[in-house]
Amino acid sequence: MTSRKKDQSAIQLELNSQEDWDDALAKKGLLVVDVYQQWAGPCLAMQSNLKKIKIELRDELLHFAVANADKIDALKKYRGKCEPTWLFFGSGHLIGVIKGANAQLLQKQIVEKLQAEHSVLKGETERVVICDPAMSVETDKEQEQTAKEEEEKEVDEEENEIVEGMNEIRRRSRAKISQFSEEDLQIGMMSQLTLPRPVTVAIIKPDVVGDGMAYDIIREIQNSGFEIVQQENRKLCQEEVEKLYGSCLTTETFEELLTFMTSKECHLLLLAKEENVISEWIGKMGPEKVNLAKETAPDSLRAQYGTDDIRNAVHGSADEHAVLREVSLLFPTFLNQQELAKDSSKEPTQDERQMPSEGITTEPYEGDGGGRKGSTDSI
Repeated sequence: MTSRKKDQSAIQLELNSQEDWDDALAKKGLLVVDVYQQWAGPCLAMQSNLKKIKIELRDELLHFAVANADKIDALKKYRGKCEPTWLFFGSGHLIGVIKGANAQLLQKQIVEKLQAEHSVLKGETERVVICDPAMSVETDKEQEQTAKEEEEKEVDEEENEIVEGMNEIRRRSRAKISQFSEEDLQIGMMSQLTLPRPVTVAIIKPDVVGDGMAYDIIREIQNSGFEIVQQENRKLCQEEVEKLYGSCLTTETFEELLTFMTSKECHLLLLAKEENVISEWIGKMGPEKVNLAKETAPDSLRAQYGTDDIRNAVHGSADEHAVLREVSLLFPTFLNQQELAKDSSKEPTQDERQMPSEGITTEPYEGDGGGRKGSTDSI
């Protein structure tokens, strides 16, 4: 029993107080923390794996620790949870979270994040820091309550104006799309509407976001030369999913796809690149079927992060028509930039000069903006 305890302590630092926690975060390099509660204890099943990783890597910048959430104020929000939680810190900054006891995923993340930390410390790349809501510490409940009330007051004052403005932008953009029939879309008549620059739509799916790995994919996107033009973290509604995957509506798996895509938040991105942004992103994602991706494109995102053909990590626009449709659906403000530019530079006609300046009204949009007939939506 004594030797087992000694062996564990040699592999993992034991953090039993806020002071221990602060000292551990001050360490340079990658710190991997197993957060546990007193009644459950650390994840013993992983200790042999951690020992093996430590021996194989022999890296002085790699540190392991077990942290008692019941005794550390900074981990207060983790109390009362039975699921194993692993936190990754790069020189004191939170850079990753894994929920559950997945040995293969844990080892993969340790190796990748250790390499990334070396790169950061050498000044070659920037560290991607994430925010875990469960890490917030309540230091003064009264002050926190006051701040919350002030925030709610500001939201009440601004919410109606913001929502009204965004709805107007979305209505104008989608109304433009609705002017074209399904046949027009199919033969390319959408050329009358142009984007301000070549882009494609990317979606990091809910399971990847929920597992805390969205930032790993974002880093890979940036390292592959893509520019993130716009991005947003939010849940998709049923209508949006139906329009994104219009060609899948009649398939047997669509209900499962719909439930999955609306279950939690997705990370939406608008990507640009110097050349061939659509095909480059499709190549980066890999084949839609995860098993095929692992066989033919093991370095692709779907091979690395996908689990099955629905939960295949990422979505991307299939072609130029899909890009325009998905941009109008998810990033209408980007599409509207072109219209605003045209409106500001266009000379008024003789009829327009004679019109009274009473403003312009826009009729509510009633079309569905659905996908092209026969289009192939990337799942």
